[in-house]
Amino acid sequence: MPRNEWVSDDPRDVPFDRSYHVLGFDALADLRAGHHAIVVALAIPGGRLERAVLIDRLHTNDLRRDARDVCEMLTGHDGSDRDRARNLRNRVDVAKREVGQVELALGVFYGPRLAVERKRELPTPAMLQQVATDVANQTGYAGYLWTMASTLDELPLPPHARMQLAVVGIDARGRIDGSLPRPSVDQVDRWFKRDLRALAKAVVSHALFSETVKTATRKGQQVVFLWRPERGARQVA
Repeated sequence: MPRNEWVSDDPRDVPFDRSYHVLGFDALADLRAGHHAIVVALAIPGGRLERAVLIDRLHTNDLRRDARDVCEMLTGHDGSDRDRARNLRNRVDVAKREVGQVELALGVFYGPRLAVERKRELPTPAMLQQVATDVANQTGYAGYLWTMASTLDELPLPPHARMQLAVVGIDARGRIDGSLPRPSVDQVDRWFKRDLRALAKAVVSHALFSETVKTATRKGQQVVFLWRPERGARQVA
């Protein structure tokens, strides 16, 4: 079927002056994904598009899937809904009684593009190792040199001297983000900073830590612990 435009006279379209791009069932590969769209199924008598009978109309955010489904239902298959398929074919029979033999086609109105959330890459193991080396020996963090721990098992075993603990996020470029929402380390500390593993477990178990992980995931960050002696070494200027 040659491509054409069908100007809708449906009351839902007339106020918006919508016209539909018309294509045959064998041209589904031409449909453009990534848009909110309205799909109509049309029964066209004698190739006269201006006399097309509207068989079905639906909104979709997955144009190719739903267009394929409508085509299956109108060509004798059940598609995703057997009862709906039977109803659509009954509508085609009614249209044939009213206007004679018809050719079935789809019409598509492309709406706004769908928002696509950009997938952020997490830091690689090599990048995390580089950050661990830097914060321990060179760049430090917040004015001090720290040791990094990605798991609780990497924290020192008690008993140990008083330690400071920080919860941060690291992105794919090795940048440290200390602004994540997180539980207050001081408020959950019942070990006077002398049991980092227990303290870290309390932080992870806190209700707010789920927001820490959620925010870090949205930013493409890996959540890690930084720790240092309470009177730790200052970073090199």
